[in-house]
Amino acid sequence: MAEVRNLPSRATTPGKRTSPWKERIVLITCLVGAWQISDEVIVALDPHIGWWAKPATVIGLSLLALVVANQLILFIEKLQGIR
Repeated sequence: MAEVRNLPSRATTPGKRTSPWKERIVLITCLVGAWQISDEVIVALDPHIGWWAKPATVIGLSLLALVVANQLILFIEKLQGIR
């Protein structure tokens, strides 16, 4: 347990402003947004890549949601003065 530390690119001093709930809410919001646009993306990709459209959309939008959520959290923490 001595090796336990914060996640990379996260605040090192916990306080009232740092909470895992903020990260969870942003991630869930990004995933819901990706799910909302998935049908349109599948329809747009279907003529080009056929049956690969659905798996490519799920994988691509999931990864994009993770990246966007991470950047939003970093931006929010920068606005709060945590970083």
